[in-house]
Amino acid sequence: MSSDPDSTPAGDDRMERGLAVRRRILGDTYVDAALGASDSFSAPFQRFITENVWAGVWDRGVLDERSRSLVTMSTLATNGHWHEFALHVGGALRNGFLTPEELFEMCAQLAAYAGYPVALRATKEARPIVAEFLEKKSS
Repeated sequence: MSSDPDSTPAGDDRMERGLAVRRRILGDTYVDAALGASDSFSAPFQRFITENVWAGVWDRGVLDERSRSLVTMSTLATNGHWHEFALHVGGALRNGFLTPEELFEMCAQLAAYAGYPVALRATKEARPIVAEFLEKKSS
């Protein structure tokens, strides 16, 4: 991580840094599928989000990845972006950013600030991901 949040190395370095972070958070399977499904129209967008979101925001070095994960999941849930929410729940559990108990506490916080319907849906979306995580952990 860069200690200077405004440093912006250009070109391939930004892409490489962004890909490393993106793979660490979302996993190789998801990233490979997203990149593999891109075409001449969508490939520039994949590069854009990798450089600007993953290298430009996630790799700024000011907030740790756990904090960024919490902010991201809360924002995605509040805005109803459930597919992306689920991806980040899996990443947060897999990377050890959150325990299932802490994930539940995030949902309780959502209830207080975003409303019960959002928290209920977040819990519903997270439940099978948590179950799979716990099953893998116990095997």
